[in-house]
Amino acid sequence: MSHSRNPLRDPRDRRIPRVAGPCVLVMFGVTGDLARKKLMPAIYDLANRGLLPPGFSFVGFARRDWEHEDFAQLTYEAVKEYARTPFRDAVWQQLRSQVRLRRIRRRRCVRSAGGHRAGTG
Repeated sequence: MSHSRNPLRDPRDRRIPRVAGPCVLVMFGVTGDLARKKLMPAIYDLANRGLLPPGFSFVGFARRDWEHEDFAQLTYEAVKEYARTPFRDAVWQQLRSQVRLRRIRRRRCVRSAGGHRAGTG
């Protein structure tokens, strides 16, 4: 594959010359401190720099029984507080539309009459 020079690209720009294809980022424990303080702001920073692919989606899994709007508000606050790039509402609105929260349901184990363990939903 031949790499030709893009005349519109600033030679001081050290970013990767290609953006990845469509992808989904899946994160477990998305309501925790690591996700809130580091990972979500870093994803926003990538979006703010134009480094996320057009087909990017983010699915976060958590045990908390939250609605999508609750998670969006938590993410918004985290991005505003911890992102390293300036906050831009247009970037946030685009990223927000690509983020989904799914609840992890714990299974309980019970013993059957024969002493065997069986999971219940």
